[in-house]
Amino acid sequence: PLAILIGFLSALIGIAVMRGTTGFESLLKQVKVPSLLKPAIGGLLLGLIALFLPQVMGPGHNGINAILAGHQWVGTIVLLLIAKMLASIVCVGSGFRGGLFSASLFLGSTLGCVVHGLIVTPFFDPNSPLDLCVVAGMAGITASIIGTPIAVILLLVETAGLSSGVVTTVITVIVASQLTRHWFGHSFSTWRFHIRGTGIVGPRDVARLRSITFSDLPLGKPPSILINTPLLVALNYASTNNTDVMAVEDKLGRFVGLVHQSTIAQALLEAPPLLLSSLTERSLNKVLDSDSIANYIDGLTDEKDKPLIVVNQQGILCGIASEIAILRRYLGEVIAADNDETGQS
Repeated sequence: PLAILIGFLSALIGIAVMRGTTGFESLLKQVKVPSLLKPAIGGLLLGLIALFLPQVMGPGHNGINAILAGHQWVGTIVLLLIAKMLASIVCVGSGFRGGLFSASLFLGSTLGCVVHGLIVTPFFDPNSPLDLCVVAGMAGITASIIGTPIAVILLLVETAGLSSGVVTTVITVIVASQLTRHWFGHSFSTWRFHIRGTGIVGPRDVARLRSITFSDLPLGKPPSILINTPLLVALNYASTNNTDVMAVEDKLGRFVGLVHQSTIAQALLEAPPLLLSSLTERSLNKVLDSDSIANYIDGLTDEKDKPLIVVNQQGILCGIASEIAILRRYLGEVIAADNDETGQS
């Protein structure tokens, strides 16, 4: 229960810091603050906060030691937690160099101290050790913001020298990581890439999912006819194969376009009848069979309802891919990736 509670609170704090950082950055852009003045504004706000709570300055290593010593009042720690969140938001949001790793550790130590002082000590065990709550809080918030759960577990367990609190730390990290992914979808690093226009939301997007090509999809392949086929012969061929769409090919077997049975029937009523080449629809969305379907999903437009023609390097038709088949295959791989990470089958 302790691990689940701290993991839940860690996710909330991590998301609040990440949202706040981006929100403050957007606010400075909306009021059109010059780039040179943004760090000055952040420094001014940080200085005002530090006038009341100097512990927000710096990475917070000394503050963590003071918290572990247990000499501070819980009310002061609550204020310090809020102040450090605000300080981190204004610093990173105003363009200060650096990230939130050390700040995450300090925030986690304050969270662990608050949980220990307000919940564990009065309701469970007045003599329970403070360090386990502090380490769990540090691991939870760091995993939520930084987004490297296994590395955080190893780092905190080795640094703190835990011998009996490993399970608590692991559960806290799992809860914080999964809730952050569910509610927010990003760690801080991938979130920063996202708001700058780089479409990554996790390592699977640039590896596993982007390895799926159109050749991995179930493709529908219509019957083919040569481009010089007489219209009457083409109409009879479509009727025999019970199809409305046919693929038109040149003499070398390369794909030219699509033609509909109804179009051919209408053309035969005209005098003189048109040639099959003039009835062929050529302005189609084409992709190579070796292209990644992730690129197609990233570039979905209003023309996504048009047939997606899949050809090989020689221009020979491989088939037609439907949007439903593409999205179903992509979603299936996302679910499979999540199951691999969580150990589900």
